[in-house]
Amino acid sequence: MEFSKYQFIGKLNTEFLEIEFGKLATNELILTDERDEHIKERHAQDYNLFHKCVYVVVNIPDVILRDSKNQNTVFYIKYIEETHLNIVIRLSLEIEGNDKKNSIITSYQLGTKTLKRLKKNTKHFKARNNSAIIKIQ
Repeated sequence: MEFSKYQFIGKLNTEFLEIEFGKLATNELILTDERDEHIKERHAQDYNLFHKCVYVVVNIPDVILRDSKNQNTVFYIKYIEETHLNIVIRLSLEIEGNDKKNSIITSYQLGTKTLKRLKKNTKHFKARNNSAIIKIQ
C-alpha cells in the first residue's frame, strides 16, 4: 500500500546500514501521515518528544540495532535526558525493486533495562562511545 501523504524527515547516513543490509534504494527517510497518527494514538506520552528529537536521533544516534523480529528494520536509539528514545525505521533495499523510501514505523521510549536486554539479544552495528545527553528546551 502506498501512502501519498508524508513528511520528508531527512537523509540517512547509509555507511553502516549498507554494510549490514546491502544497497539501499534511497537514503531518504519519511514519516507517513498514517504512521504519525499511529505514534500519536499508541504512544501519546512519547509523541511530543519524538517530534522534538526526531532529527537528532536520526542524525546522531547513540546506537543502531538490527530488529531481530522484522526484516530490514532497525532501531535508532538516543539517550535524551532521563530516557532513551527509540525510532523504528523500515529500510527500503535496492534489491526489492520498488520506489519506496525508508520509513519511520513507530517511536517510543525505552527504559534502561529494556535497552540492556535489546543490546544483549540484538545485533548492534553502530554505537557512539561518548553519548551526549540531550536537554529538551
